[in-house]
Amino acid sequence: MNASGNNAEDSVMPEVESREFRIAARYRRAALFGVLWATSWAVPIWKELVDLGPGFLRWDELLESSATLALAIGLLVLSLRWCVRIDSRGISRRNIAGWDLWPWSAFQSGRVWRAAWHDSYHLPEKPWGRRTLVLAFLDAADHALVAGVCDRLWVAPLAPDTSDDVAFVHPVDFRFSPLRGEVRLTSEGIHRRRRRDRYCRWEDVREVRISRIDHRQPGFDELELHLPGGKLRLEVESILGFRRLNWKGASAELISAKVLRHMPARRVTALARYGPPLNRQEAQKRLRDLDAESWVDHKWFTIKSILATLIAVALGILAGRLLLPLLPFGPLPQQWRFALGLLVLDWLVWLVVPLWISWVVHDFRTRRRQIERDRLNQWIAGAGALLTGDDVDTCDASL
Repeated sequence: MNASGNNAEDSVMPEVESREFRIAARYRRAALFGVLWATSWAVPIWKELVDLGPGFLRWDELLESSATLALAIGLLVLSLRWCVRIDSRGISRRNIAGWDLWPWSAFQSGRVWRAAWHDSYHLPEKPWGRRTLVLAFLDAADHALVAGVCDRLWVAPLAPDTSDDVAFVHPVDFRFSPLRGEVRLTSEGIHRRRRRDRYCRWEDVREVRISRIDHRQPGFDELELHLPGGKLRLEVESILGFRRLNWKGASAELISAKVLRHMPARRVTALARYGPPLNRQEAQKRLRDLDAESWVDHKWFTIKSILATLIAVALGILAGRLLLPLLPFGPLPQQWRFALGLLVLDWLVWLVVPLWISWVVHDFRTRRRQIERDRLNQWIAGAGALLTGDDVDTCDASL
C-alpha cells in the first residue's frame, strides 16, 4: 500500500501550469468586518482618553481593545496577501513574511504528512509556523484543482520497522498514579508493568479501535486496545502545530505499525477522517458522522442567531424608552442626530458583525463537510477505489 520508497532524485517532476490562487472573497470580507468590529470597540476608549486625560484611563480596556484591533488588522493584511501558486517546482504559499516553497519532491518522497485540517499537509522539516499548508480557504473550484494536484502527487510516508520491541510509559499525565507504568509490545503480546506485571497475548486482545487522519499514512489520532483486564487508550492531540501525547516513549507511527502487524484484520476497527475508506461500511459511518456534526452545528448556529436577534430587539426597545423622554420637542439639533447616529451604528456593528462572522464560520464548516460528503458518495458509487477484504489484510500488514 505504501509506495514511498522512491527517492526524491528518482521522482519525475510534473508539468504543471503556473497559476496563483487567492483566498476566497467571503473570508476577506469577514476579515474586513472584523476590523470594523474591533474599531467600534477601540475608538470610544481612545476618545475617552483624549477627553478625560490619562488619570481616568482604564488601562485594561485600552490594552484589550488595542490588542484586538491589532489582531484584526493583522488578519486582514494576511487575508489580502495570502495566496498559493502551483508550478513545475511545487506549491508555494505567500503570507505576510513572503513566499514559502513546498517542492513536489517532498510530496513524492514521503516527507509530507497529512495534517488534521481538511486537505492540509504537514512538513516537519520546515520552521515552526510554516510547517502546515492549509488549502481549505480557497474557492470551491480552486480548492478542487489545487487539492487534486497535491493528492495525485502525494506519497504516504514509510511505516517504521517493527522487528524490535516497542516500549512506552502510559499514562504520562499522572506521574505518581498507581495506573502509571511501562507498556511493552512484543511479537508475542503486550506486557504491562505497574504494581505487578501483566501479560496479554495478541490472540487474547478482543478488539483494536484506531482513528487516524488517513489510512494511507502510519500513525493514529486515537488507539484503543480492548484487553481482558480493561482498555488501553492512547490519544494524540494537535495544538498549534505541536502534538500532545498521553504517553511517553515510542511514536504513534511505531505503536500503530506494531499493533496492526500482529492483530488480525477482523478484530481491527479503523476509521479515518479523510482519504479513501477501507470499505463501504466505513464510508457510511463517516457519512453518518458528518450528518450528525452538521445537525449539531446548525442547531447551535440557529440558537446563536435567535439570541442575537432577541438581544438586538431588547436593546432597541431599551434605547427607545431611555432616549425618547430626553428628546426635545421639534426638530432634533445637529449634535443629537449625530449622537443617535453613532449609537445606532455602534449597536449594529456590535451585534450584526459578530453574527455575520459566525455565519461565515458556519458556512466554512458546511462547505468542508459537503466536499468530504461528495467524495464519500463517489467512493460508495464506485468512482473511488474501495478496498476489498483481501486488500484490508494487506493494508493492515503493511502498516
